[in-house]
Amino acid sequence: LALDIPPTLNTERAFVGLSTAIQEVGGFLQAQGYLRSHFAFHFDVTTTYAGRALDQREANFLRALASGGTAYALYEMGYPVILPSAVYLYQTVGEAQHHSSRTIEELFARAGCDAWETVDFDPSSYPPEFVVELWEIRRRGS
Repeated sequence: LALDIPPTLNTERAFVGLSTAIQEVGGFLQAQGYLRSHFAFHFDVTTTYAGRALDQREANFLRALASGGTAYALYEMGYPVILPSAVYLYQTVGEAQHHSSRTIEELFARAGCDAWETVDFDPSSYPPEFVVELWEIRRRGS
């Protein structure tokens, strides 16, 4: 993939560029069969996490990152091909690695951000064929 990743994530144009790159990666993952049915990476986040309500609109994503703040995203994977092994890893060592998550993490790193999926998000309200991760994103050095 020839992705155009902005070096920093501090303008609307850079945000659109990174969002576009994430969607291109998602299309690639589906075309290659890694994700069988669905890819979505949402910056509109309405959920409960760590005992508090999160209600972030995509239009407020950059503002949430400002001044060392934290922004959020939801990553939905439609039955990733590695789901059985991810479940096994989670049950045996408490961690489920998804190659697609590490790839998206790298896209954010190239844009000057640290991004990771939270470890205690409860995705039980989603369909069972979906793997859903709540992500925290911060500018590097924050």
